[in-house]
Amino acid sequence: MPFKKGETPKGAIVFKKGKSGNPKGRPKVIPELREIMANGLGEVKDGKTAAEAIVMAMRNKAIKGDTKAAEFVFGYAYGKASQSIDFTTKGEKVETVIMWGEREIKI
Repeated sequence: MPFKKGETPKGAIVFKKGKSGNPKGRPKVIPELREIMANGLGEVKDGKTAAEAIVMAMRNKAIKGDTKAAEFVFGYAYGKASQSIDFTTKGEKVETVIMWGEREIKI
């Protein structure tokens, strides 16, 4: 850690206790924007919606070897690949327990 616990790093902005750093909250989405996007993606040209044309374009790019396009296609078609993390403490393996509803899974 570049600074000691309890110290404020140089140039840091300190928020007052009990006050939010973002008092106005998340900006509101323009209500019409969702409708505009839905209408635009649902528009039909040459027998395909814009959304279908975009998916086909990404598919074609993936087939040609574009790895980002392939990641997009597979990510949305099959879900993102799970990633495992291997960690140990003082040479001993750590047991990970996942609670799935009432079920306990040890890995």
